[in-house]
Amino acid sequence: MQYGLSVKDVEKIADTLPDGVLKGKLRDLSVIYEAFSEFNKDKFITGEETMDLLCEKLPSADFIKGSVIVFDGFTGFTPIQYRVIKQLLSLCREVIFTVTISPEEDPYSDTLKEQELFMLSKKTVLELEKLEF
Repeated sequence: MQYGLSVKDVEKIADTLPDGVLKGKLRDLSVIYEAFSEFNKDKFITGEETMDLLCEKLPSADFIKGSVIVFDGFTGFTPIQYRVIKQLLSLCREVIFTVTISPEEDPYSDTLKEQELFMLSKKTVLELEKLEF
C-alpha cells in the first residue's frame, strides 16, 4: 500500500517471474493483501490510505492554498508521499525541504553509491527535483 501497489499490481509482477519461490511468495502476498483489503473495507483506514484521502481532499482545502509548508530532516519519501508532495507544490505558496548532508557533498550529484553516508539525502533531492506540478 505504501508504495502505491494494488492487489492486481502484485499479481502482474508475479506473472512476469519464472516459477519459483519469489513467484509463489508474491502469489501468497496478493491473496493476503486482497483478504486484508476486503476485511478492512468500510471498517478501518490504514495509514497509507489516509495519504490517498489527503490527495483527494487537498485541492478543496482553502487553508492550504497560499500557505508555506516545511519538511525538515526527512531522508526519503514513499511513492504515495511523493504524490502528496506534488499536490502541495501545486497548491502552496512555498514548500521548503531540508536534508542532512555534509557541506562538502554536492546534493545534486546523480552519482549515488550505496555506501555513501548521505546517499539517501542525495536521492531525496534528486527525486524532489523530478516532481512536475
